[in-house]
Amino acid sequence: MNQESTGHRAARALGERLPMRCKFVEGTNREEDRLELLEGEMLNAAISLRCVTLMHLRPPHIEHIAAQLGSFPDGGILLTNYANPSIFKALTSKGINFFDLSGNCRIHTAGFYFTVEGLKPVKEDKPTGNKAFELAGMKLILALLSGMAPITASYRDLAQAAGISLGTVGPALDGLDGAGFIMHRDKPAIRKLINKKKLLERWVETYTEKIKPKLFVGNYETDNYYLWKEINLADYGGYWGGEIGAEILTNYIKPQVFTIYINAEKRGKLFAAARIRKADLMGNNQRTTIAVYEKFGPDYPAFSSYPLDVVNPIIVYADLIGTHDSRNLDVAQDLYDNRLDQFISED
Repeated sequence: MNQESTGHRAARALGERLPMRCKFVEGTNREEDRLELLEGEMLNAAISLRCVTLMHLRPPHIEHIAAQLGSFPDGGILLTNYANPSIFKALTSKGINFFDLSGNCRIHTAGFYFTVEGLKPVKEDKPTGNKAFELAGMKLILALLSGMAPITASYRDLAQAAGISLGTVGPALDGLDGAGFIMHRDKPAIRKLINKKKLLERWVETYTEKIKPKLFVGNYETDNYYLWKEINLADYGGYWGGEIGAEILTNYIKPQVFTIYINAEKRGKLFAAARIRKADLMGNNQRTTIAVYEKFGPDYPAFSSYPLDVVNPIIVYADLIGTHDSRNLDVAQDLYDNRLDQFISED
């Protein structure tokens, strides 16, 4: 049996506090999710709000969320795991509609205004431990979704493609199977990866919330904004991600924050050659910030049409989505259409 989704749990908690039925409607992708408030004693006509989900909301995200929701004709609504008192106050001051897993909310639409605050965070169930969405499984999914190995390959070949141990392949595939991402044809030995777009969305969410924070090395800086045009990170074992990776791949954005993926043993040589230093938070704000991360997953194949010093395009896509910046979300869609769709589209 599938676990109840975050959206459905939050809508159920909301419905226990509001004098009406609340329903979470999943779209074909997360950009089309909606919260519906159905007729009740205080509501004469149903209300449908486009829903943006951001778990573990932090104050720096709020401006981006306000801009994103402000672009929706219906004003939209934010779903987050928990709006603590300070987050509640900040969201309310910005006029942002939101609800959380506890039932805290602020919903202000034409003819309807309701707030619930002060509810404690719900006690989360311990994770069931789906191996597909733990470290090795995430590397395997990355390899599968980016076309580095077919799911029909042997366990040994899958392990090699993903850069994981042979013993982790089976549990990860079992996890994908149990979550509805594998279909067996004719006999169990013939596997097909299905629901790839949903799998990509879940991968991006898991990577952004659980994997990427653990990869973070620190913020650095450079005086040379054009560094990304003048140095080939591949010569130093590194890759551009985020906005720089997106600009190289799409020519669609003027990068503001640089992102580099590089392992510890390679960083010293690169930093010395490129004059990259630890960021001085109180220093010159005209310097360009570089967010540095450890590499994740296998090296992306050096296809003739793909830059050698750009990380896997799925990671670039996840970097953009994780900013919750409307400008970056537009670039992410362009990247999806032109780089990822060939791998994500169903057979």
